[in-house]
Amino acid sequence: MNKTGFTYCPFKLEYEDATIDKIYNELLTIEDKDWHYKQLDATMHRGCYMLPVYNGGGQAGAGNHNLPFRFTEVIQAKSKTLMLLCEEAIWPWMEPRGRITILRTPAGVSLKTHLDSYEDDIGTQHKWRLVIHGEIDKLYFIDANYNSVYIPSTHRCYMIDGSHPHALQEGETEKMTLCIGTPWRGELDEKYHSLLDYENSLLVTRPDVLKEEWKGGASRRIDQY
Repeated sequence: MNKTGFTYCPFKLEYEDATIDKIYNELLTIEDKDWHYKQLDATMHRGCYMLPVYNGGGQAGAGNHNLPFRFTEVIQAKSKTLMLLCEEAIWPWMEPRGRITILRTPAGVSLKTHLDSYEDDIGTQHKWRLVIHGEIDKLYFIDANYNSVYIPSTHRCYMIDGSHPHALQEGETEKMTLCIGTPWRGELDEKYHSLLDYENSLLVTRPDVLKEEWKGGASRRIDQY
């Protein structure tokens, strides 16, 4: 079952490449101590750095969802351009506003197959992605025959069904991706759906059996990204 209608779908965000490049350069000025490293081991699917951008209480960690969401101090200090992109190009169609995190994956590092949701949420999890820097087509999904289905390199902004098993092949350059998820889940909002490029979407068959190691991330609240 897939209530989203797609596994991958390009998103028609209004932006200029120069703006995204400026955001990347601003993010490069953020000190390493402000990036949180997620260890890659047998049970955790992430082997990358994570930077909270918009969070409960504006906190640097997981955030408190009982507090109003706001931009973290480091983003307010270092990337006004990213804040402006959110205000002008993202918030107008997103309700409720989702939690924003940047994933930073070094060159030569892959991310294991994983789910960005709990098993009970399969087929219902829209996750918004904008590739700020790096190779786009290293992301792939696992189909019903356990084959890898890669996304195209043509769109740096896209939606995925985060409950579908997916992974990231190592790239030749560092990859930095802006990720938005819970509490936003892709609600049936007319303006949001008008920005989805359904003609170029992919609907990948889903494995009947989910491997236990794929589920490790969801139990650690990775479903928020």
